[in-house]
Amino acid sequence: MKVLLCGDGNGAHVFSCLAGHQEDIEVCIFSRYAPVRDKWTEVIKNGGVLKIACTNPDGSSSEFQGNPYLITDDAEQAMKDVGLIVFMNPAFTHNDYLTEIAPFIKPGTTLIALPGHAGLEYAARKILKEKRQDVNIIAFESLPWACKVSEIGTFGEVFGFKKLLAGGPLQLNTPKESTMEAVKALQHCLGKFPELKVTDFAFGIAMNAPNYVLHPSLMYGMWSGWTVNQLVQNLNSMPMPQS
Repeated sequence: MKVLLCGDGNGAHVFSCLAGHQEDIEVCIFSRYAPVRDKWTEVIKNGGVLKIACTNPDGSSSEFQGNPYLITDDAEQAMKDVGLIVFMNPAFTHNDYLTEIAPFIKPGTTLIALPGHAGLEYAARKILKEKRQDVNIIAFESLPWACKVSEIGTFGEVFGFKKLLAGGPLQLNTPKESTMEAVKALQHCLGKFPELKVTDFAFGIAMNAPNYVLHPSLMYGMWSGWTVNQLVQNLNSMPMPQS
């Protein structure tokens, strides 16, 4: 199966490696960011192989190796013979990527976004127009891992796997069978973890995704050492907006 991966950041590096080491999967990277695209392409041309070191849920360690077979900014070339499209890029870039690949999307195509925060459904409605009725778009709540790439195209780390990742179709009329088949293919790309859970409809995923409103881990790091009195004193001293 050929998987088109839109994006070139931390998550895209990990996904391309985990999926790329599978014998029956070929990963093509569609990248709109020239500095990363050119560097990654250069690494592969020079014989380099992307390595991802993982800390597994049981505390053990493992390492995966794998390269995408192609990294390109040519949407038509990237979309040739695609079996699955994966968006693993920031939500603010969804419109740009979707606009470029839209002319080459065929009926029956599946697009899965990780994360697929609120707004992707509106982008699909605007950009794909009537074609969206024949495209299965599935949104998941976040990236599957906490990860970081230290060297483009060469080395990255997975610090932790999500245990469970929920997602669902963005259109109510999507046949459940096609959604389950697509999620099964994605699970094969990711491996055992995280376990992918399918919901009936992705609206709940959008409402339950807090990172674009607040980020709990950052808030914990900022406030966890404060006493109630310190918190109250600092809130009282903050300037209030003028009406």
